[in-house]
Parts: sequence; structure tokens; C-alpha cells
Amino acid sequence: MRQRDRDHRPSKNIIAYTAVASATYYPELNLANVFRIDASGYDTTFGTPKNPRDCQYLRLEIVSAENMDVEFSAAYHVNGAEVAAETHEDNVLLVMEGYYNADTEIWNMVVISVLAA
Repeated sequence: MRQRDRDHRPSKNIIAYTAVASATYYPELNLANVFRIDASGYDTTFGTPKNPRDCQYLRLEIVSAENMDVEFSAAYHVNGAEVAAETHEDNVLLVMEGYYNADTEIWNMVVISVLAA
């Protein structure tokens, strides 16, 4: 079996997305579980992920070079409450991860870190 280098990862690992305008982004879980989003100053809304399965893992890594507003659909919860809209500071990396509960149709997320990028 051949080893893979960093530049040739399997496509199911990570999806990198760069926003080109303010929009709603829907993570496609048939493609990956980790999403790196560079919003670069555009206001971004995270819609309900497509094709979830019970107990499926999801990780969102959000960064922007400028201040922007970030909103989440009602399907994302942190500590049992919907994630509130907030202003994302420039040059900060926000990392959230969690799992899907098919019974409640909720993504139970945890804020892992908010770091200077």
C-alpha cells in the first residue's frame, strides 16, 4: 500500500470553501465531515448540513480577514440552545465540532477554540 503525502489526501477528509459573496453555506456530509470556511469579510449563514446520519461527526473551522456576521440555522445547538448570531472578529479562527442526533434533528456542537489566526 502506497503512502499518501499531505497534498494528496483522500477527498473525504476536508472541504475548503472560500466565500465570494454573502450567502448561506450548506455542508455536504456525503463529501466530508470537516469544513474550512474562509469568509473573507462576507456575512455568512451556515444552513442545515445535507445528508446527515445519526451520530455523525461535523467540524467547522471559520476564518476571515475582516469582521463579518456569522449566523447558524436552528439545527445547530451549543449547550442545548440555538447558536446565536454574532460578529466574527477579523483574523480569528473559530472551531466548532459536534455530532448529529437523528431523534431531535439537532447538531449538538461544542466551541473548541477561538484563536488568533
